[in-house]
Amino acid sequence: MRVVCQLPMKGKVVLLTLSRWQKLGILLSILWAIGAAIYQRSVDVGRAQNSVKYAYKSCLDGYKDLAKVRAGKGKVHCGLHERELG
Repeated sequence: MRVVCQLPMKGKVVLLTLSRWQKLGILLSILWAIGAAIYQRSVDVGRAQNSVKYAYKSCLDGYKDLAKVRAGKGKVHCGLHERELG
C-alpha cells in the first residue's frame, strides 16, 4: 500500500509505504474498534432492559401493596400495561 502525501509549503509529493506489520496493525485496530462498539452496545442494552424490568416490577409491587391496604380488587395502570390485582 502506498500513501501519497503532498507537503503544503513546498508542493512536493512524497510516497510513503507501509510494512506488512503496519498494515496488520491498522487492520487489527479497526477490527478491535468495531468489536468494542458491538460489545459496548450489547452491555448497554442489557443494562437498560434490567432497569426497565426493575421499574416495572417496583410499580406493580407498589400497586399490590396499596391494594392490600385498601383491601380492594381492580385494575391498575403501570406504564403502558393494565393488570388485574387479586
